[in-house]
Amino acid sequence: MTEHKKVNRSLRKLASGSRVQGARGTEDRSVLNIHEDLSTEATSQPAAEVEFPKRSNVYLASDASGTTVLNVADAVLAQFHNLQAKKFMWPMIRSHAQVDHLMSVMREKPGILLYTMVDEDMENYLLESCGKHGLTAISVLGHVLDGIRDLFKLENSLKKPGLQHRVYDEHYVNKITAIDYTLAHDDGQNPDNIYTADILLLGVSRTSKSPTSLYLAQRGYKTANIPIIKGIKAPIDFSKFQSTLIVGLTVSPEKLKSIRDNRLNSLLKPGTKSDTGIDNYTDISFIREEVIEARRFFDEHSIPVIDVTNKAIEETSGEIINMYNSEVRR
Repeated sequence: MTEHKKVNRSLRKLASGSRVQGARGTEDRSVLNIHEDLSTEATSQPAAEVEFPKRSNVYLASDASGTTVLNVADAVLAQFHNLQAKKFMWPMIRSHAQVDHLMSVMREKPGILLYTMVDEDMENYLLESCGKHGLTAISVLGHVLDGIRDLFKLENSLKKPGLQHRVYDEHYVNKITAIDYTLAHDDGQNPDNIYTADILLLGVSRTSKSPTSLYLAQRGYKTANIPIIKGIKAPIDFSKFQSTLIVGLTVSPEKLKSIRDNRLNSLLKPGTKSDTGIDNYTDISFIREEVIEARRFFDEHSIPVIDVTNKAIEETSGEIINMYNSEVRR
């Protein structure tokens, strides 16, 4: 390529960002169009497109605490990896003046509004205000409420915000009871009282028994967990269980060694040597024997097993809840 063509190529690279006008107003389209024209003799090439993350302000409004709209927003926004959302919480909106203030902020820093509003007057005023200023508002519960109301021919008679957060409702009491129970029966504590558990988790050390138990407790399940220790009989009388789901947790030896290495490094001071017992704790041969012995124990007592290798706590808990619903709540 001649020097003239090299210069020509460098000078003719043009980057242009564009804006589009849609039903929801003007938005930035983060696309960089690169145009190259090497010469009249060069082969024509289509323009390359490189997508950059889209950015948006997301306003979360509620006439209650805002927990529901925040949880729904987090779940929805997680599905769009290329959207960078800056969230602004606006809870306890219960007057037209508060809506007006929100509108003034959104006009200065435009974005999308996600909301939960039980009070119809407040919701209508909010939507009218958004329409007047050309702002987009989406109800995160509207379709669900409408669907249930239309299906069962009902009206949501108690139109009070925050009803799901009433302190003394049955669900809340059950959850607190489950959390208290789970904390008292973590890691083999109070083994004589495990027979009233909804769920019992078994597994060798560092198979996510405790965090999984706490996650299940948050969902209202009284959960106990007991470690399976190589060479030591588990303090369990299986004949005493009546309606408890027992689940064994296992993990690949290699993954378990990595987890235990990290755990040990976080506990030991730099330069400190571990004793023989701790060495076995992270020895791959010993770990393999532990995992095999635990699997034999599970098979001997017909205990269903979940492999938690590379699984999130939520995934493991979801499988356990499905087991509970199919085996205990039949």
